[in-house]
Amino acid sequence: MSGLAERLEKLFSAVAFAEEGEFDTAREMIKEEVKMQNNNTTKTVQPRLQFSAPGAKG
Repeated sequence: MSGLAERLEKLFSAVAFAEEGEFDTAREMIKEEVKMQNNNTTKTVQPRLQFSAPGAKG
């Protein structure tokens, strides 16, 4: 299953628990999802290339 499909399945499961009144369980499921998302997010900043026309001053 793709990453997006797995995430949606977990979120919909949390919604189902919340609909049945299991708010604490739903909150825990959401917290785990957010925690996993934050761990997998890596921000890499790459330098921006600068171009100039021949003969341009800059």
